[in-house]
Order: sequence, then structure tokens, then C-alpha cells
Amino acid sequence: MMMLSTGLVAVLAAVAAVGSVESFTLDLNPSGDSKGGAFDNVGSISAGSSTISSVGVKAVEETFRAMKDKFNDELFLYETPLMEWVPSSVYRFDDFMDGLNVMHSQGIAGKKLYMGGDCGHCHMYGLINVAAFLAQAMKETIRYDACDENSWDRVGPEKMYPIANACGQLGQSYQDYHCPPGEEHMECPIDPEMTITAVTNARWWGAPGPLKCGPKSLYPQTGYWDFNGVCDDVWADPPKYCTDYEGQKGGKAMNDAPYANAAGRTDVEGCCWWGRGVIQTTGICNFGKLNYFLGKRAADEGRESRYPSIDFCRDPEAICSSEEYKELKWIAGLFYWTESVQSYDAGGWNYLTELHKFVDEGLSGDAFINAVSGIVNRGCHNPPCGTGALDGGPERAENFYKIVDAMEFSFVEVKATPKPTPVKPSPVPPSVTTAPAIRPAADPPLVRYTCGSFEFGPNDQTIPPTSGVTFDYDLHNLVDVSVGLSLKDIKRSIMSDVAGRLGCQENSIGQRRVLQSSEFDSIIGLESPANDLPDNEVVCRIDETKSDEPTVCSPVNGGFTLYAKPGTSNAILSSIGNSLKEVVADGMNSGRYESTFVDKAVYIGDRQNDQVILGEEEIMSTMELAVYALSAACGLLLCVLCVILFTRVSRDREKRAKLEDREFQSYMMEDGEAERLDPMGTGFQQPGAYASRRSMMNGNIAPFQRRISREASSRMGDMYEGEEDFYSNPTGQPPMRGGAELPSSAKSAAGYSNDQFDAATEWS
Repeated sequence: MMMLSTGLVAVLAAVAAVGSVESFTLDLNPSGDSKGGAFDNVGSISAGSSTISSVGVKAVEETFRAMKDKFNDELFLYETPLMEWVPSSVYRFDDFMDGLNVMHSQGIAGKKLYMGGDCGHCHMYGLINVAAFLAQAMKETIRYDACDENSWDRVGPEKMYPIANACGQLGQSYQDYHCPPGEEHMECPIDPEMTITAVTNARWWGAPGPLKCGPKSLYPQTGYWDFNGVCDDVWADPPKYCTDYEGQKGGKAMNDAPYANAAGRTDVEGCCWWGRGVIQTTGICNFGKLNYFLGKRAADEGRESRYPSIDFCRDPEAICSSEEYKELKWIAGLFYWTESVQSYDAGGWNYLTELHKFVDEGLSGDAFINAVSGIVNRGCHNPPCGTGALDGGPERAENFYKIVDAMEFSFVEVKATPKPTPVKPSPVPPSVTTAPAIRPAADPPLVRYTCGSFEFGPNDQTIPPTSGVTFDYDLHNLVDVSVGLSLKDIKRSIMSDVAGRLGCQENSIGQRRVLQSSEFDSIIGLESPANDLPDNEVVCRIDETKSDEPTVCSPVNGGFTLYAKPGTSNAILSSIGNSLKEVVADGMNSGRYESTFVDKAVYIGDRQNDQVILGEEEIMSTMELAVYALSAACGLLLCVLCVILFTRVSRDREKRAKLEDREFQSYMMEDGEAERLDPMGTGFQQPGAYASRRSMMNGNIAPFQRRISREASSRMGDMYEGEEDFYSNPTGQPPMRGGAELPSSAKSAAGYSNDQFDAATEWS
């Protein structure tokens, strides 16, 4: 591998010491003949396919301005609580360019953003420098659409969010972030009376409110944020509403008792120094330097000041809240970059040297961006170091290559003169391991395993048989856990489980496990993306979790690829794939893959063809629901039948009553007796009052006898109140009104004898 000359290292060290590398240029000889100078060992530059017309800093600016829409619509994206990626409302291209111009033209404390110099290809150094910065910003803040630091550290037995997280999270104390010796005079003084509330915070249901600080006279003690709390109750007296922040849907602050943060704080006095800006500028030293070089203090002390009206020590929230200077959120991050990353030189790793090497050697590999991510996230280029392992390394690398791929139109070809150092062949075939110089932005990092003792020879170009193993599952994670982290975590568990079953070892470890069961001895490799992808076209099947806390469910398409020895049949690969699906199903349904990031995973199998594998509890629950549904349907049907039967009986009764009335009226009119029985014309013929003539002709006098006693006597008796009852006659003969008797001729005309008619009119 080509080493830079000691003269170049000395030049770069000198440049870093004075704080500016803007004036440093590289010699370029288009003919390829080497010119004397620091970079004569790097090689020559041949004409590329760049579509830009300028060089140096202007080429960087021209490239970025040509990418304006891509930045706003495809790169500066925010992940919503519904797992949708939408353009950020906080971080926009115009503000980014304003901040970029300030930092590479004016800088802070003599430190400027490195833009590469003025040679024909030097703009690529500047572009990659900014791309590495943006990769970190997209991970740290842009994906959350946040300028202020979110409250995210859950502590205590209840695992709640302390209000005192404003003072520091993970046991840190931001007000104790002092400047190194010789720079103490730049620090912001701590004012215990300062009162500030953040302007941005997370937006998921129940998300903690914005961080805040204030004196103990205002906040004697601080409790916690209950993300399960209900803040809106319109039926309460008085009604309650969600008022802690705009767009709040749930959660509430509980300050009835003190609740300590990870460092033991139960107050927020002097705690106004939380992270702000695109890479979360934090602490009294960093805000003090901004004020010392760019803010009010610089103006007050007679130094040039870009923002003379802004006191970053009295109002650090100006970085996020200023509508006049929206570029401040970018400047705060770029200042950190120039001071802590661009000037990094430790453990034999120099940032500017490695940046040039990465560009000159073809922009390939993850070593450079992983080292940069370690500096930003853990303070060292080779984590894990003192502060822990690198967080989100694959995501940061993926962001980096998204940007590099988008800028490719402005690149020129860089040809290094020396041949690259030969690389020992991988035990997995070259067709499996070879990657493009610039990885496609949409492809997540790959995880590879090798299995057994089989190896391809260095000249063997045989393409091994492959088989894709696919399956669907539902992934549940707590609402405050990133879906991306959950997907990566469960994929690590799945791949580790499957690799263990196959007897495989991850390539990065450098040693292969050769013990392998005979069932799988035909498998030589295992490969998968670092995470599966959610399926936004479907919904989750079973929405149950083991947690009482709010969760989000994502339907996921999972899978991996198997590589086999030459000659392995498709039938064998299919059989092995099905066996491994059972391993994954057991791991999910047994809870083996559950973790801090994964609340529950439910194996579905083939979602499209409804081949669902359910656990025993899910099967019993489904059967119980089916029995309940069948019972409810039977009960409803019985009720409907009863209603129909009752309705028909009622209608039949009514019809019979009307028929009897019509027949009796006909009988009375035929015999001319209506007037005799109703001399007053009061409408004696009421429905159901008398038996019909047909009933009497058939010898059935019972209906007539019952109704004459119930209806007629009541009606006629009411008409002549106080007289002798119409049917009370001691002689036993049916009397008429005034003692008149129905003539015998009328009885005979109706076909009845005197005895029959008299019997019909007796009192019952």
C-alpha cells in the first residue's frame, strides 16, 4: 500500500497547526508525468467523466448546488413514527450551504472547513470530507428531525425518562464539559437562574416533552416523564388537554416526587447545555467558543464577529430557535468537525492523510468511514475504545455511500501508479465477495459466513449453487426504539442462530469453524443484508406483545442466501432451506430473539399464500374466538325466529277477529236487527263483540256467548247508567232495552229455535 512521503506529513501537520488548509494545493500533470512535489508518489489523474466546469472550492459548490433537490428530497430525510421517510423540516439545503460558506471562508478560531485545494481533482477531497460529515449528521439528528437533543435515556426501576435528563444523559454532566488548559477563558459561565425550554423534541405517541432548565426556585424538584400517561380528558372537571408541546398526543410529566437521572440529579438548575445543532454541540466549552469567535463576546471584545447580536452563552437555544440565522444549526456541527475530526491525529491515524488515501485509491471499502464514525461517536478511530463500541456503524456507512453515489457525476478518475498489494483469496468464491468500488446506496451492508472446510482454489471461477431462503414475520418494538435498530438487532439474532445450526463462522472473525453436521455439509457459505426490509403493502397479522408499554408493529420480508458445493441439487438446497425456516420460526415463537430493541417477533412464513405458523397459545386463542362467534350467531338466529313467530301469531289473531266482525255485521244487517240492538245508533257493532252467524249455524255458540257477556253488556250498560243490568233477568229470558223481547218470527227467520237463541244470550 502506497505510503505518503514524510514531507507531505510534515506539510499537513503544519497546515493543521495553523488551522487552515484552504490555501494548500496539489500539483496536477494531466500528461501523467510526475512533477516534483509532495504528491509525486500518489500517481497521475486522467480525464474523467465529470460534468462540472470548475475546479477547487468552486467545483465543490457547483456540485452541491446541482444536487439541491436530491439533498432536500432524498438525503435530508426524517423517519416518522409510522416508519415513513419524509423530507426534514428542520434541515434544508439552503441553510446547509449558508453554513458551509461561513465555515470554509471565515471559520472559527482560525479553523476552516477543508475543501480540497485547486487542482483538477482536489475538489473530490472536499466533497468526501463533507460527505463524511453529512453521513454522521444524517444518523445523529436529521433522521429524527431534531435540532435540540431528545430525552432518550430511561432509568430507574420504572424505566421512565427523568426530567433531569437536561443535565446530561448516560450519567454525563454537560455543565462540567470544560475546555482544555489554555482555553478555559473561552468557557460560558454557568448562570443558575437561566431558564430555557428546547424548541424541538421527539413526536411519537407519548414522547417526552422538550428538555428544559431553570432555577430550583422555579423547579424545586424534578420527576419523570410518563410516556404511558393520558393527557387529554375532555370529560374531566375541568377538562384536561395535551399542552406540554405542539402535536402532543400522549404522555405527561410527573413531578410529585423526585426522580433522578443516571447521574443522580433531581433538578435542572444550570442544566441548559444539552446538545444542539446537526451534530449536537454540547457543553459550556463548545458554546463558549462559538460566542468567543462568532458571537456577542467577540464583538464586545473587539474581534470580528459574524453574529454580534447573539450571545451563545446567555441564549444557546439560538442555534435552534433563530429564524434569522437558520444556518447556525449547521455551523455548530461544522465547528465541531473542524476542531475534533478534521484535525484528528492519534494512534498513527491522521484524518487528512486517510482522506487523501481513500480518494486516491478509488473510493472503496468501509475502513475510512468506519474510522471517522468512531471518532464522532466514541472519540477514537478504532472502537471499541474507552467509551464503548461504535453505535450505528453500518447506518453511518450506508449514509456515506448514498452521498458519494449521488456526487459521482462530478468525480474524475484517479489512477495510482503503484500496483495494489495482492489480497489473499477469500474462502467464499470471488463471485460472492467482489463488491463494486462504490457500493450502491440502496444496498445495506452484507453479513457473510463461511461454513465447513471446503475452499475454492485461487484460480477457480466456478459459480457455486445458490438458494434464496425467504420468509415473512411481524416485528414489534417499543415506540421509542428505532425500527431500523430493531431490524438490525433481530437480523443479527437470526443469522447467528442459522449460522450456529449450519456450523458456520462470520468472515470478519478470521477463523472458520470446520465442525459441521452431515445434514448440512453441502453448505459452504451464508450471506444476508444486515437488516431485512419492512413490507409497507400489508399489515401485521397478530398485534399482541409481551409488554404493557406502547409498541409499533412492522410486517417484514426476511431471508438470506445459501451457497453450496458444486453439484448440490436444488432439491437438497430446498430441503435445507425449509429446515432453516423451522429454526427461525422456533427462535421467534419461543422468544429467543427478544431483546432491548425487539419486544416480540411472530413468524408468519408465506404471508401471500396465508401459510401461517402459529404458536400453541395463538391456536387456542383462535379456536376460542371461533366458538364464541358461532355461539353468538346461533343466539342471534334464535331471536330472529322468535320475533318472526310472534309476529305471525299476532297477525292471525287479528285476521280472525276482523273476519268474525264482518260476518256478524252481515248477519245483523240481513236480519234487520241492528237497529233493534242499537236503537241509539252508537255503533254497537265493534270488532270482536259477537259470535258470527256462521258460528251459530254450526252450533258453535260459545264465542257469541263469551263476547256478548264481555263486550255488549259493558257497552250498553255504560250508555244507560243507573238502570238494571242489560242481561240480569230473574226469568232467565234475554231481555231487551225497556223489557222488549226479540220476536219469535226473527228467531225463526234466522233458523234458530227459541231455546237455542236464548241459550246464546245467557249471562256467562
